[in-house]
Amino acid sequence: MNTSSLKVPSLELKRYNRNNIYSLLRENRELSRQSIVTGLGLSLPTVVQNLNKLLEDGLIREAGMQSNTGGRKAKTYAIIANARTAIGLDISRNHVVAVAINLRGEIIGNLRVKLVFSQTPEYYSRIGKLVDELIYAANIDPSSILGVGISIPGLISADLSTSYYCRVLEVDRLTREEFAPYIPYPIHLYHDAIASAFAESWQNKKDKTFFYMFLSYSIGGAILIDSSVYPGCNHRSAEIGHMKLVANGRQCYCGKRGCMDPYCSAKALIGISDGDLKEFFYLLHQHHKQAQLVWEEYLCNLSLAIHNIRMLFDCNIVLGGRIGEELDQYLDVLREKVALLDPFSDNADFLSVCTFKTESAAVGSALHFIEQYVSEI
Repeated sequence: MNTSSLKVPSLELKRYNRNNIYSLLRENRELSRQSIVTGLGLSLPTVVQNLNKLLEDGLIREAGMQSNTGGRKAKTYAIIANARTAIGLDISRNHVVAVAINLRGEIIGNLRVKLVFSQTPEYYSRIGKLVDELIYAANIDPSSILGVGISIPGLISADLSTSYYCRVLEVDRLTREEFAPYIPYPIHLYHDAIASAFAESWQNKKDKTFFYMFLSYSIGGAILIDSSVYPGCNHRSAEIGHMKLVANGRQCYCGKRGCMDPYCSAKALIGISDGDLKEFFYLLHQHHKQAQLVWEEYLCNLSLAIHNIRMLFDCNIVLGGRIGEELDQYLDVLREKVALLDPFSDNADFLSVCTFKTESAAVGSALHFIEQYVSEI
């Protein structure tokens, strides 16, 4: 009789238990054996066996002794957060952001450089050197790196190998093979809006279904349903930057007129600040009259776009990207404008600002490698 088939369920159960134990430790700074037994409803021998395996694999450590009021103190365990790492890059027309994160999703390294995009070996070589600089600056063991995720303002193929329709970068197509000679790690490409939405979903555990509006130097979006991205039939879902906002309006980089992008991206704001978004918000905070007029027009256009999305999806909406990160103090005003457009409600409490505000596209690109690795422990 072939006994291998009888072993499979047992092996699957062992992995399932080990993964649950590791995930519980990952969510907590340190736990005792008994805390794990209580938290997961497992037997003590099962917990001990799996803790020993995780110790052997170098994924957890003995953290210390749990303080109590009497009796024998219990040994505690914690994950070794830097046992594995991942790197995320966010490429835009004029800048590159590089971050390194560990198994907790914590940023352990962060670099931002001004670098004008060009589809040349010189550009890719500079990207490779930036990755090396980040590894050195963050004191990362190269053998711990699971992969490099690259966020790009363009549509991405289902196998994460190719970016197409990259008109923001003024190219038609990018492939991971172009980066590969300069980055000696597994590479995946990600849409910048989807990467940011993934980081937001990872950070905000409460809301599993929402629409993410990526408001930056270009406009994008992502639809998350029970924490999973709805890609659409052609992997083009939530391309709200090309949703028509004004009939026969301003010209978009896509060549059409009236798209949301020229009205709600950073391009609508930075004309009075020499192309600098942070400078625009500085002027706005200083009550600069022209900045206030531009901002009022921006909020009116943005509120209309938000209303249309709300009518279509009837779900919570999260505002992210470079502009979304700045919207906390303007959220009440924006909600009032959106509520005035709503035929069903007199408030817009469904609208919120992103909770993940630090280089979300780069972090989201790296998180995919971390989450895949953790799921297989």
